[in-house]
Amino acid sequence: MKRYLSFFLLLCFLNGFSQEKRKTYSTYSLCQGEYDKDKCIYTKLQQKILAFYDSKAIDIIFKEATRDTITINTSLAINVDGNIDLMNSNISSYDNYIDEINTKILQHLDSFIVTKDNSGNPLSELVFTRLFFTLDHTNGLQNISPLPYGGDYATENVGFAIIENVPIFPGCELQAKNKHRKCFNEQMIAHIRRNFRYPKKAQRKKISGRVNVMFIIDKKGKITKIRTFGADQLLMTEARRIISLLPRMTPGKQREKLVRVPFSIPITFRLQ
Repeated sequence: MKRYLSFFLLLCFLNGFSQEKRKTYSTYSLCQGEYDKDKCIYTKLQQKILAFYDSKAIDIIFKEATRDTITINTSLAINVDGNIDLMNSNISSYDNYIDEINTKILQHLDSFIVTKDNSGNPLSELVFTRLFFTLDHTNGLQNISPLPYGGDYATENVGFAIIENVPIFPGCELQAKNKHRKCFNEQMIAHIRRNFRYPKKAQRKKISGRVNVMFIIDKKGKITKIRTFGADQLLMTEARRIISLLPRMTPGKQREKLVRVPFSIPITFRLQ
């Protein structure tokens, strides 16, 4: 039987697959029946954070923040049972004390209802949500207030789908600006095709499945903070290797300022 790696890039990737605009396929159990499930989980996560952050955590945030609008990035690894994999999930923070609180938040989150593939197999997923808050100094008090879903809150991280000047993949420099996004996608696909290797051990064990990969293109155009979550460690290691080989790019810009650009892509390994 011929064995090879095939990768499936969801259609939304071809239009600029990013954490901000991609569809979330798993449904947070508290958001069943909601029309906008992404908005619902955004709000639920905000509420959970505000419920857990105590005065010490808020004081740390005020001391570390450099502006009145802050971003807290959440990365939830949802396994095939709909439960949160704590080892592969994360809530960004400023301090070890807040890290401990974030761990408690992850432990107290409700489960998800996962989607299934065409064969009826449940799919794992990496759900990435950026939460925005405002720091309120009114009357000398320190309060953190949630900002509404979908607002334009300029930060150092700007998603690929909405950024004004996307990172430029090597080889796309001579393209017109309005073609950079399309060229980036094409070069990304070509890179994966050129560099994939189906792990031999995974072939022998007949391991297949989907790996969700998330990374950041930093202000210098380097690929950083690669994270993977998926069916098997062998496949996750291979997906990480492929992405780690991405070349340095021309960094993205928003309002003429260099920004970090988070990017996410699912890679499906298939044995045939």
